Amino acid sequence: MLMKEQCFICTKNLSKINSILDAQYVKYSWRPHFEENKYILYFSKQNLYTCIPCGKQFFMWNLSKNKVNLLQNRTINGKQMNLPKLPCKLIEHCVMCKQETPYLDSDPLHLRQFYLKSMGQCCSSCYMAIHNTSTT
Repeated sequence: MLMKEQCFICTKNLSKINSILDAQYVKYSWRPHFEENKYILYFSKQNLYTCIPCGKQFFMWNLSKNKVNLLQNRTINGKQMNLPKLPCKLIEHCVMCKQETPYLDSDPLHLRQFYLKSMGQCCSSCYMAIHNTSTT
């Protein structure tokens, strides 16, 4: 069986699923229909393929800053480990002043305002201060 024919975590058969999503890009633009349709998540850094439920748990694990807390509050349902919450629902803070912005870190970048590709999310005040190039 090829690597992409089974989920790395739960070993679910994925051989009949033809659509593969690159996890590196999907985590910033998650859409609800990814869960409704059959997709495989590919984690290029680890060269792993997972089903969507396991991939979401793998995201959680990788993004978590407190892995001990995740393990203490987990539940196990069959082969699936269910972590208590998705950390990708955190409110984005301005990279300059640390003020909360109206965006979640799971919101797609193309829908946000005041996002600087090389820096991150800014609040409107800091963004305007950076882009104020007036010399008068």
